[in-house]
Amino acid sequence: MYQDSKFDQLFSYIDNIYRLPDQFKSDLLERLHYKKYGKKELVLREGDINQYIYFVNSGTLRAFYEKNGEEVSSWFMTSGDFIISVYSFFTRNPSFEIIETIKETELVYLHFEDLNFLYEKYLEFNIVGRKITEHYYMKSEERILGLRKQKTQDRYEFLVEKYPYILEEIPAKFIASYLGMTTETLSRIRNKI
Repeated sequence: MYQDSKFDQLFSYIDNIYRLPDQFKSDLLERLHYKKYGKKELVLREGDINQYIYFVNSGTLRAFYEKNGEEVSSWFMTSGDFIISVYSFFTRNPSFEIIETIKETELVYLHFEDLNFLYEKYLEFNIVGRKITEHYYMKSEERILGLRKQKTQDRYEFLVEKYPYILEEIPAKFIASYLGMTTETLSRIRNKI
C-alpha cells in the first residue's frame, strides 16, 4: 500500500482511533506532504491563513502571539501532536498566532481542502476527525483551568502535574510567558519547589 516510513507515525495514530480502508490510506498518502525544519523556523506567520493541519513526527514547536511588544506562548507541541492555528484554519481568516519550531522538527501535513475532500469521500474518517477534535478540546479546557489558578505557584504546579514533558522540552522563557510570569518568578518557584 504505502512504502514511505515518514508517514508511519501518522497512519498508526489514525489506526489507533479507527481502522480505515486501504483506499483511504492511498488517497491520504497522495495528498500528504513532509518537511524538515531547523531550530527557530516559522511554520506559520502572523497574518497568514493557516492552510495546513500539521502532524509532528519529531521535534518541538510553540504557538505564540505578540501583546504589547512581548511574545506570549499559547501552547507547545511535541512528537505525536497535531498543530494548527485553530481560528485561522477553520475560519480561513488571517492568523493572529505564530507557530515556530523550538528545535529541529519533522512535520507531515495536509492542506485544508484535501482534509475536507477526505471527510466527504470517507464518511468514517469523520469519526477520526471528531475524536481528534474532542481530544484537543478537552486538553484546551484543561489548560484554561490551569491558567485560571490565582497563584503563580499553583499554575506552575498544575503544569508540572499535567504536562511534565514541557519542563524538559521547553525553554524557561517560553514556559514563563505561557504561565503569565517573568522568568525570574518562574526560577524562584522552581527553587522553592
